[in-house]
Amino acid sequence: MGAPTEENPPPQTLSPAARQVLATLYALETRDEEWPDGRPAAILRRHVRTHAARFWLGATLLPWDLAWTELAELEWLREEDGGGLELTPIGSPPAKACRDAFRRERFDEILVQAERSDAYARFLRQTGDLEVRAFSPLDRRQLDAVCDAVCASGPEPRLLDAGCGAGHVTEAVVRRCGGGALGVDYAPRAIELASARVTASGLEGVTFDERDLDALTPEDVGLFDVALAVDALVFVEDLEGVLRRLSACVKPGGRVVILALEASPRPEQAPTALALRGMALPFSQDDLSDLALPVLRARQFAAYGARRALRAEGNDLLASALVEESAQLRSLLDAGALRRYLYRAIKPE
Repeated sequence: MGAPTEENPPPQTLSPAARQVLATLYALETRDEEWPDGRPAAILRRHVRTHAARFWLGATLLPWDLAWTELAELEWLREEDGGGLELTPIGSPPAKACRDAFRRERFDEILVQAERSDAYARFLRQTGDLEVRAFSPLDRRQLDAVCDAVCASGPEPRLLDAGCGAGHVTEAVVRRCGGGALGVDYAPRAIELASARVTASGLEGVTFDERDLDALTPEDVGLFDVALAVDALVFVEDLEGVLRRLSACVKPGGRVVILALEASPRPEQAPTALALRGMALPFSQDDLSDLALPVLRARQFAAYGARRALRAEGNDLLASALVEESAQLRSLLDAGALRRYLYRAIKPE
């Protein structure tokens, strides 16, 4: 896409309705996971409308009648004779920008609501034994495994926590392993909450910064003993590219530690394993499914009960996110297709 002009305006100049259409259609075009019942032969207007209610998770959906025309006149959206919709080559980049902006805002708000909600604290106690305000199915034994993997890099490791959210895992690992850390995430208010909490606690050597994972460079953030990502790569489109960036930020002989939920009962076919193998990084892969899946099942059943209490606090988005997580994971859990893997990759000297 070229520089914005009158004929090719930047996404922020679009109507809010057009931005909603673009974000939703981009998600439908690029992620098979958005189609729980299978991708249709053509994406129709009704598919976009039906999906939007789930994609936007309770956000206000505007009237879209004029948005279709607006996008068609920009030649960002094309509708075929049979009614099928597709983004044009010049429409795809601004659509991705709209989707990314919405995802950032939504995730940031979810983290903020989780940080401040008493109902969410009760939900965590009900479904696990660890009150870490992360949108993650962690328990103490999983966190212990993560800490052990980080601590094994040596005394007082310097840690890069990629996709740190509100920084609870960052803080827990540093308190266990010592050293210091930089936590990065693209959720600005969550980063502010993490910084304020760590400052108030007196924990030294831990800082947080707003950064996108697909733009990390050692020139910007420095070199670390360990790069860590806990449930942070699920929405990454170029997984190998992001892992290469994390590896670039690690010193020779350092480690990249990943904790991920992956829909792959065969460990060698798990996406993270394939990406690390493509990078020729030596790694180990521990299956922690016996620890994580009971937590996920408990979250699945408790989500609907927690919804009323969360909404009573005004945390509607968090309530919707928990119920959406439950709905998305149900078929995978029932089919036994979901696994929990902890990866320890070592960067060659």
